[in-house]
Amino acid sequence: MEHKKGVRMSKSIKQKNRIKQIKDFIIRIWKKQDTRYMINRFNDFMSLTKYHPKFESFWLQLQMPVVDSITYKLPIKIHKYVYNDKKWNVIDTLLFKYTWSEHESLISDYHCFFNKVTGFTIRFGKSVDDEPKYCDLGPEILDLEISVNGCPKVGGHNCKFCYKNNSDKPPTNMSFETFKKIFDSMPKCLYSIAFGITGVQTNPDFPKMLKYCRENDVIPNYTLSGADLTDEMIKITSKYCGAVAVSCYAGNNQLCYDTIKRLYEGSHGRLHVNMHIVLSEDPVQMAHLLNVLCDIQNKKVVGLRNIVFLRIKPVGRAANMNCKITLRTYRKIMQFCLDNKIGFGFDSCSAKTAARVLKELGHGDLTECCEPCESSRFSSYIAVDGRYWNCSFCERSDWFKPINVLDYDNFIDVWHLPEVVRVRNIETDQSCPVYDLDSKE
Repeated sequence: MEHKKGVRMSKSIKQKNRIKQIKDFIIRIWKKQDTRYMINRFNDFMSLTKYHPKFESFWLQLQMPVVDSITYKLPIKIHKYVYNDKKWNVIDTLLFKYTWSEHESLISDYHCFFNKVTGFTIRFGKSVDDEPKYCDLGPEILDLEISVNGCPKVGGHNCKFCYKNNSDKPPTNMSFETFKKIFDSMPKCLYSIAFGITGVQTNPDFPKMLKYCRENDVIPNYTLSGADLTDEMIKITSKYCGAVAVSCYAGNNQLCYDTIKRLYEGSHGRLHVNMHIVLSEDPVQMAHLLNVLCDIQNKKVVGLRNIVFLRIKPVGRAANMNCKITLRTYRKIMQFCLDNKIGFGFDSCSAKTAARVLKELGHGDLTECCEPCESSRFSSYIAVDGRYWNCSFCERSDWFKPINVLDYDNFIDVWHLPEVVRVRNIETDQSCPVYDLDSKE
């Protein structure tokens, strides 16, 4: 026990020294810009998280980007906004982005810290235990569709689960000019864009869009099949993206595994390469999923970071499918991953059930990583034609009245339109307000 106490003490001393470095750095940078009040707010943030058990295991994720900014003397950008009598500040460096709000009393009721290297994100209100319902300034994540159709076929087929009904028909692409107008209208709290593509070669402006994101302090990512991935695109992806996901289709496992390995080795291990796989009670799909898990267990998938299970919804080509997933299935899959130390995750549509099962399995601490639907609260979806929908799964439905964002120069105005606010204010106990997805035994 004495030895353990000694280890904790040495860590505590080291941590205090690093905190002092961080504060000295903040003071040195911001004194020059006459924004002293920012120093106090950032110090408050560090103090709130420093000794809180909620972030004990994640502290380095917060600490190291700031310390490295000191060590390597990285440039820092500060963006300021005023909206609804509230001040907003965004600190941006190559390694992290930190957004917070203030009232006239200088009390901050919103914090969001994003580690640009690892993707680690924390968000809280006046205290670490406060969970903000939404970001009043604007979205932090943008789901942006830049291609419809033009899919490279995998195994000679189009995906039977595609909720967009995409196929190999001639594509419709978003131009770089349209993309730039949308991007430039966004507030600087935006830290990530998930590009909706059909193939990596489908939209000729895709590489230019990735570059523009990275040059303007937003981390891009996308999902691909691998069917049209070239060595040149691997270089571009490695240079600009933070993460990619490779879809794994039944009957074409090897294409997925090979693509993951190519991306991992082509980026020299820098790129976070995940696998996306549909979670469904369909017997063929379930057998496929279990087979993939066994391959991962047996080290047949080189370079994989995490496997991410995606809930299927009754829309598009899955409109007539049974999209319910039993609690028994969740337990089986999650227990297998935990037992075999396989990194895993779910989309937000599974957050409620995933959190419940994690608690049942004795891993309640991991529920901190389960974030329910972010639609119109922390994230936005914009389709290829420039129209905003609350969610990509609700596109072309009667549930939401779409908004043409190209009619607005400032996305903050879109973010506070009545239709967006209506969705934001729906109380759902973390269940989907559109589709019945709640799991039962």
